[in-house]
Amino acid sequence: MLRDVPANCAGFPDLIQFWPREKRYRMIEVKGPGDRLQDNQLRWLRFFSTHGMPVSVCYVQWEAAA
Repeated sequence: MLRDVPANCAGFPDLIQFWPREKRYRMIEVKGPGDRLQDNQLRWLRFFSTHGMPVSVCYVQWEAAA
């Protein structure tokens, strides 16, 4: 990533969640209604999976009006 920051920062997950007591974390990509994973995001997800790094995709939906 450091060798080419502009090319590699695109598609990096939106959030990082930390659990300091357990000394663990996970990266989270957030997708809204009608949004889809882009090619560069899929590349990052494959990289994280290959290296055993925790990552999730969170799909956000609008709540129906009551």
